[in-house]
Amino acid sequence: MSATVPCVPCCSSSPTTTNVVGPQGNSSVTTTTSSFVIPAVAATVLVHCGDTSWFSANKNLFISDGANNANFLVTAINSATSFTAQYLGMPGDSAAGLTIQSGALVMLGLGNFNVSIDLNNMDALSDLSGGVRSATIAASIAKRTLIIPIQFTDYVNATTLKLAVPFAFLLNSVLLRVSKAGTGAGASITLQAQISGTPCTGGSIVSTLANSATVGGTVAGTAVTANNTGTAGGTVEFGVTVGTVFTAGDGWFELNVTNQDLAATLSEFAFIDELLRQAMKHQ
Repeated sequence: MSATVPCVPCCSSSPTTTNVVGPQGNSSVTTTTSSFVIPAVAATVLVHCGDTSWFSANKNLFISDGANNANFLVTAINSATSFTAQYLGMPGDSAAGLTIQSGALVMLGLGNFNVSIDLNNMDALSDLSGGVRSATIAASIAKRTLIIPIQFTDYVNATTLKLAVPFAFLLNSVLLRVSKAGTGAGASITLQAQISGTPCTGGSIVSTLANSATVGGTVAGTAVTANNTGTAGGTVEFGVTVGTVFTAGDGWFELNVTNQDLAATLSEFAFIDELLRQAMKHQ
């Protein structure tokens, strides 16, 4: 008769890893369980859906049934299956009065963030400019005209007329405008535009008795093509070379410059605006 052998556990020196399935988190997507009409911008509507457990007050939600879609702000979580939504009316949203059908997807809006309630306290922007809306930032918006007054009798050989500029700039063109007719037989003066002591390529004005004889007349400088950028606090200048002096006359130099600091800021705003537009477009 065989003996009964007791069952003895077999021990191993090697550890054994066992995977245990943990609880699953709630999905950040649900669907509407009844249709609703999109209200006016900033107005609210009661929305019924499958699950509000992942919602929070002031969260931005995007709701779409494939035909109509809109961005909303959660103003109240009423129950596990309903919430109150304020219509934001963002670009690309369907118009107020249209119906979003039952079964529409409810998901996070412009990313998983909460919209500050302070946005509701912001005053509406009033446009009193009288301008026409445009999607283009005009090249001229950053351009400025700088003035250097001058009496023709102040032209002294080898002197430099200077004007400090408080922003980074690009010198585009120069001209002399006459406010009092010049006098002086055979008068002729050459003026060379320069930036902080460095002559520009171009930007030369030749003022003569003939072209300075008419009040309101202008004497254009040659085209400015290089060495025409300056840093904030730098100077735009005219170096004077006298041929024959003037005995009377005055006027001013007009210097067309681009404010490079402003141009860079406008370019950055345009870049950020386009990023936001694309983000909202693809919600």
